[in-house]
Amino acid sequence: ANTRALTAFYTATLARPPLADWSAARDPFATETSILAARIEAQLPPDAAAELAGLDLLVRQLELSLDSARGPIARRFEEQQAVVANERLRAELAERQALNFERACRDAQTHAQNMEAARAASKGHADNLGTALTAAHTHAANLETALTQTRRDAAAHAAQLEAAQAATRQHADNLQKALDSLRPQFACSETLRHQAETLLTSARKQMTALDLEIDRLEGVRSQLHNQIDFAHHQINELRAQGAALAESSAQAIAQVGERLRDQLATIRQREDVIRQRDEKIRQLQSSFSWKATAPLRSLRRKFLDPRRPAAPLAPADSSPLPKPELPALPTHLTAFHAPAQRALPYSVDYPNRWGFAPRKLSLRGWCFADDGTSLKHIRAIINGRSYPGTYGLKRMDVLASVRDRPQAEYCGWKVEVELRDGDTHIVLEVGDHQGRWQVFFKNDLNVGAGFDVAELTSYERWVTTYDTLTNDRLSAQRESSRHLPRRPLISVLVPVYNTPEKWLTKAIASVGEQTYSNWELCLADDASTAPHVRPLLEHYAAADPRIKVCFREKNGHISAASNSALALATGDFIALLDHDDELTPNALYEIAMAHNADPTADFFYSDEDKIDEEGHRHEPYFKPDFLPDLFLAQNYTSHLTVYRASLMRQAGGFRLGYEGSQDWDLALRVVSLMPDFSKIRHIPKVLYHWRAIPGSTALLSSEKNYPVKAAHKALTDHFARLKQPVELIPVPGDHWRVKYPLPAQPPLVSLLIPTRNGLKFLQRCVDSILEKTTYPNYEILIVDNGSDDPATLDYFKTVAVKKSVRVVPYNAPFNYSSINNFAAKQANGTVLGLLNNDLEVIHADWLHEMVAQALRPQIGCVGAMLYYPNDTIQHAGVIIGLGGVAGHAFRDFPRNTEGVFNRARLVQNYGAVTAACLVIRKSVFDEVGGLDEKSLAVAFNDVDFCLRVRAAGYLNLWTPFAELYHHESASRGVEDTPEKHERFRGEVETMMKRWELELKHDPAYNPNLTLELTDFTLAAPPRPWAP
Repeated sequence: ANTRALTAFYTATLARPPLADWSAARDPFATETSILAARIEAQLPPDAAAELAGLDLLVRQLELSLDSARGPIARRFEEQQAVVANERLRAELAERQALNFERACRDAQTHAQNMEAARAASKGHADNLGTALTAAHTHAANLETALTQTRRDAAAHAAQLEAAQAATRQHADNLQKALDSLRPQFACSETLRHQAETLLTSARKQMTALDLEIDRLEGVRSQLHNQIDFAHHQINELRAQGAALAESSAQAIAQVGERLRDQLATIRQREDVIRQRDEKIRQLQSSFSWKATAPLRSLRRKFLDPRRPAAPLAPADSSPLPKPELPALPTHLTAFHAPAQRALPYSVDYPNRWGFAPRKLSLRGWCFADDGTSLKHIRAIINGRSYPGTYGLKRMDVLASVRDRPQAEYCGWKVEVELRDGDTHIVLEVGDHQGRWQVFFKNDLNVGAGFDVAELTSYERWVTTYDTLTNDRLSAQRESSRHLPRRPLISVLVPVYNTPEKWLTKAIASVGEQTYSNWELCLADDASTAPHVRPLLEHYAAADPRIKVCFREKNGHISAASNSALALATGDFIALLDHDDELTPNALYEIAMAHNADPTADFFYSDEDKIDEEGHRHEPYFKPDFLPDLFLAQNYTSHLTVYRASLMRQAGGFRLGYEGSQDWDLALRVVSLMPDFSKIRHIPKVLYHWRAIPGSTALLSSEKNYPVKAAHKALTDHFARLKQPVELIPVPGDHWRVKYPLPAQPPLVSLLIPTRNGLKFLQRCVDSILEKTTYPNYEILIVDNGSDDPATLDYFKTVAVKKSVRVVPYNAPFNYSSINNFAAKQANGTVLGLLNNDLEVIHADWLHEMVAQALRPQIGCVGAMLYYPNDTIQHAGVIIGLGGVAGHAFRDFPRNTEGVFNRARLVQNYGAVTAACLVIRKSVFDEVGGLDEKSLAVAFNDVDFCLRVRAAGYLNLWTPFAELYHHESASRGVEDTPEKHERFRGEVETMMKRWELELKHDPAYNPNLTLELTDFTLAAPPRPWAP
């Protein structure tokens, strides 16, 4: 009851709204009851406090009783909860068991169904096995039947084989009998063969005898012609002595002619006999017996002939032809003698073998008359066909070896001939100024497809002989490279884009095969779309830790890809390789050797050639050393190029927007950073094979002239960096001419022209200068070296009245050096032009071009393009050492020729240029002391002068854009006296002593090129070179 009352009270209390006084609740010791009591007390009237206190006491007692009863009740409640939990657990377990039982029932039902299906399947399988067993029994019966039939067939076949074997034995017996019957025929055929060989040997001997006899008859005929000519001459002189003498001479000539006709008829008869015998031999060789006995002849040649002594039978009719008996001439004619055969020292430089396929062939060599006779002509006679050639080519190498024979200076010759199938002999003849010809060389020829021999200068043959590295040499290089004092790391950069797998593999393999091992290969794939590229590069990178690869996400073309490869590089030097080209196995070894020879060098480049799809090498470019002006005309240092890595990075690597000439642009910027060119090293060896196949260019473009535009852009930038205004003019071949401007006030140029008489040449020279030259400020100094021709002296008076012309006398013996030194002192100009009096101006701007080049501070001597009057090249620069001392490049080449790799069209530096037309600043002329008057009065003074200018630190230059005709040495004459011979020998010796090292190597010429000819052909063997 109390509980119900209290609950009702609590409910009513809770229904009342809360009061704001919560002070009782703040008492930390207050209970829920005290708090409730405090609330109720606050709401009751004051007179109810006593009742409330009693109520409070009652509540406290109730709480105490509840607390005392709460523990047992809680324990019972917990016990009951535990009992309920256990019951629940049992119920759950029972439920689970029921579920498991239901599942087991279902599984059992399923298993029963499966068993029923299996029973049905087993029954079907049993039925199938029964069917198969029945089929097997049937098949066994069939096999038994087939076996029985096979046994019968085998027995029948065995019987047939036995019959065939019997027939074969019978056939073999028949063949043996036939062979026995053919043996006499074979013996007869062998006899016939011996007879045929005897006839063939006889015929060959007869042909040899006839050839000799024909040669003898040719000599007899020449002698008879000489005798007839002399007789006619005597007849004309002695005609007044009587007609009888003329008649007798005519009879003698007629008798000689008759006998010669008889001899020729005999020769023709013998030729008919030979042709008949040849026909018989051909018929014999095409007969059945000849073909049937071929195996026997092969056995005889192999086993019997080596043991049998040769005993050729002489032909019955091989006696030599009788010499013609000349009729007796009148006594006053018997004093005639055929001219003696002069001694003709000679050499056939090319070819050195005489087997060829039908083709055109260029014969080269030298020949001179030992007695000093002036030779003028040369011709080749091949099987009766005559081919005229060119005689008089300069051969200083011959003169150097026979210095007492001045006629050897111009003893070179060249003949172009056509070889035809079946040609058998060649004869070379020289002719003198009187038209007399003399044979100096005879040789047999073998012309046909089976006789072809590669030319001596054939590049593939040259490679086989001189540029093939044996395994021993490669091993020696590998061993040597391990012990080098300096072993720089060389990083090889390769930008890759859709490279055919075959060529990319070869390019990578060429690096891996290097005999120098301290390298790294940096490959940058420029987002190739070809599926094979990435796996191939990843394979190589995994196989060799020296190979690094990066894969660009976006195609950026060759400059961007090359920069990505450069970012991978950690080497001391950077080598550039295109993705389808190859390095030679010794390429990096040669770079390392050159670095050890000169550790300060920053820029290396090598020679190169091309390689086709079959691996054949061709088109070698044997380059000069670094020539600054040629470098501005063509990018010849590319392939193989190696830079010092720090210098390449300082230059900024490859620039975008210069694709097509990005390598030239880089080289121009690298060279611009160098204080001079002494740190550029050329290695004159082929170290790079450029793949010459369609699509081999690393960057393809639909714009055909994009490399030309890129090159123009790179050159324009280069001269902008130098702050040098120039005009860039394209040259055929995608090369360039750099045209330098003249100053606003062009300097006075003094043109020095030594002369002695020679009015025809001098007047043409001076008139062409005055009429054609557009250069505004020049004077002409004609230096008269003792002219005594009245017409020449009158011309001096006439021309001297012109404002720009002076005639200066020089009264001393001829000394070309002294005359020009004297004239230089008389000159008023700050620029000198040394000119021969036999020049003729072709183009109006010749002097403009030469002076503009000569005014450049680094330039010394400037030479011009000179032509012979027949429009062949006389001078296109001087090569030091060519022909012994010096020779002219591209001499005798036709006008407008391109030369080797376009060099005959491009401005470039040479060691020397001819003083026949030479322009130089007067300050430089005076600095080196002018020409050598003491030791080099006539010859080689210009070469010596140019070499001294170069030694003083200047560059000599030749330009093809100043063109003149030159009638060489027209006024000087020939070396035709003992004094002149002795002087010339002394000049040769002076050059060889003074410039011994320079004669061995000209920086403008490659040691792999010949010093015997002017056509830049290959040297065999190459001259030695050391890094």
